[in-house]
Amino acid sequence: MSGALSPERQKLRQVIAQAEQERNVALIKSLMKFSFDNDCFEELLELNRIVERFSDSNRGVDLSRALLERNPNLPSVLIVALPRSGSTYLRDSVINTWGFKNYLCYNSNELGFTECDGLYSSKLGLGGLISRMHSEAKAAELEKIEQSGISKLVLLIRNPIDSTVSLLRREGLENPDQDRAKQLVRQNITWLRDWKDQKDRLKDRCLVLRYEDAVRDWAGAVRDVGEFYGLDRLEPVVAGEQSKNRFNLDLDLGDDLHERIMQGESCLGIEEFYRW
Repeated sequence: MSGALSPERQKLRQVIAQAEQERNVALIKSLMKFSFDNDCFEELLELNRIVERFSDSNRGVDLSRALLERNPNLPSVLIVALPRSGSTYLRDSVINTWGFKNYLCYNSNELGFTECDGLYSSKLGLGGLISRMHSEAKAAELEKIEQSGISKLVLLIRNPIDSTVSLLRREGLENPDQDRAKQLVRQNITWLRDWKDQKDRLKDRCLVLRYEDAVRDWAGAVRDVGEFYGLDRLEPVVAGEQSKNRFNLDLDLGDDLHERIMQGESCLGIEEFYRW
């Protein structure tokens, strides 16, 4: 850590050195929260390096590096999706194309989260960061997203039957309990229906992308994200070669598992509902 520092930051670094020498974890966590809340990202990075030496986790370090290395002239991008809908691939392709830094979180409770328990802030809206999450479209969830400084989001949706099949296969369940499968389908349908309602409220602040369309043209999906956020028109750099087993539209259709999950009244009309 170098450069001209205010007396306050000089004192902070002295305390950091003391905490490291004493291996005082409680003090380190307290200093992490202070540094995070006061935009002392270089000090936060140093604290995370200390934590990394004390444990096997490096999640906080990744966050600090993202905050330090981000391009503040870029907006921040948020992708909301169900699991197994291509959100990781889309995020990585946007990173490759424009140089965003990944801000790791899975739901709105983790906006501003680092490895330190209870550490929350609104850093995602600083700019130059991209995150993906599986948040539900509840009022409290949307409030947290808006409080983080995010005004626009990408909603990446997939047929809830197909996303359920893909999730079960990832878990190695070719013969899942029927109740478990139908519970997942109902959850996915509810997630999709709630976001449909919120999309009408968000209007032009929400870009809807369909998994099925993105699989056919990932570069086009990346271009859509760039246009939505007003980014420079660059040639999309998609995230490596697509795996046949990961992005094959025919993979989940017409097989026994798919047909078994489709049975039952909870799935009636889902194909028509999905095309909103």
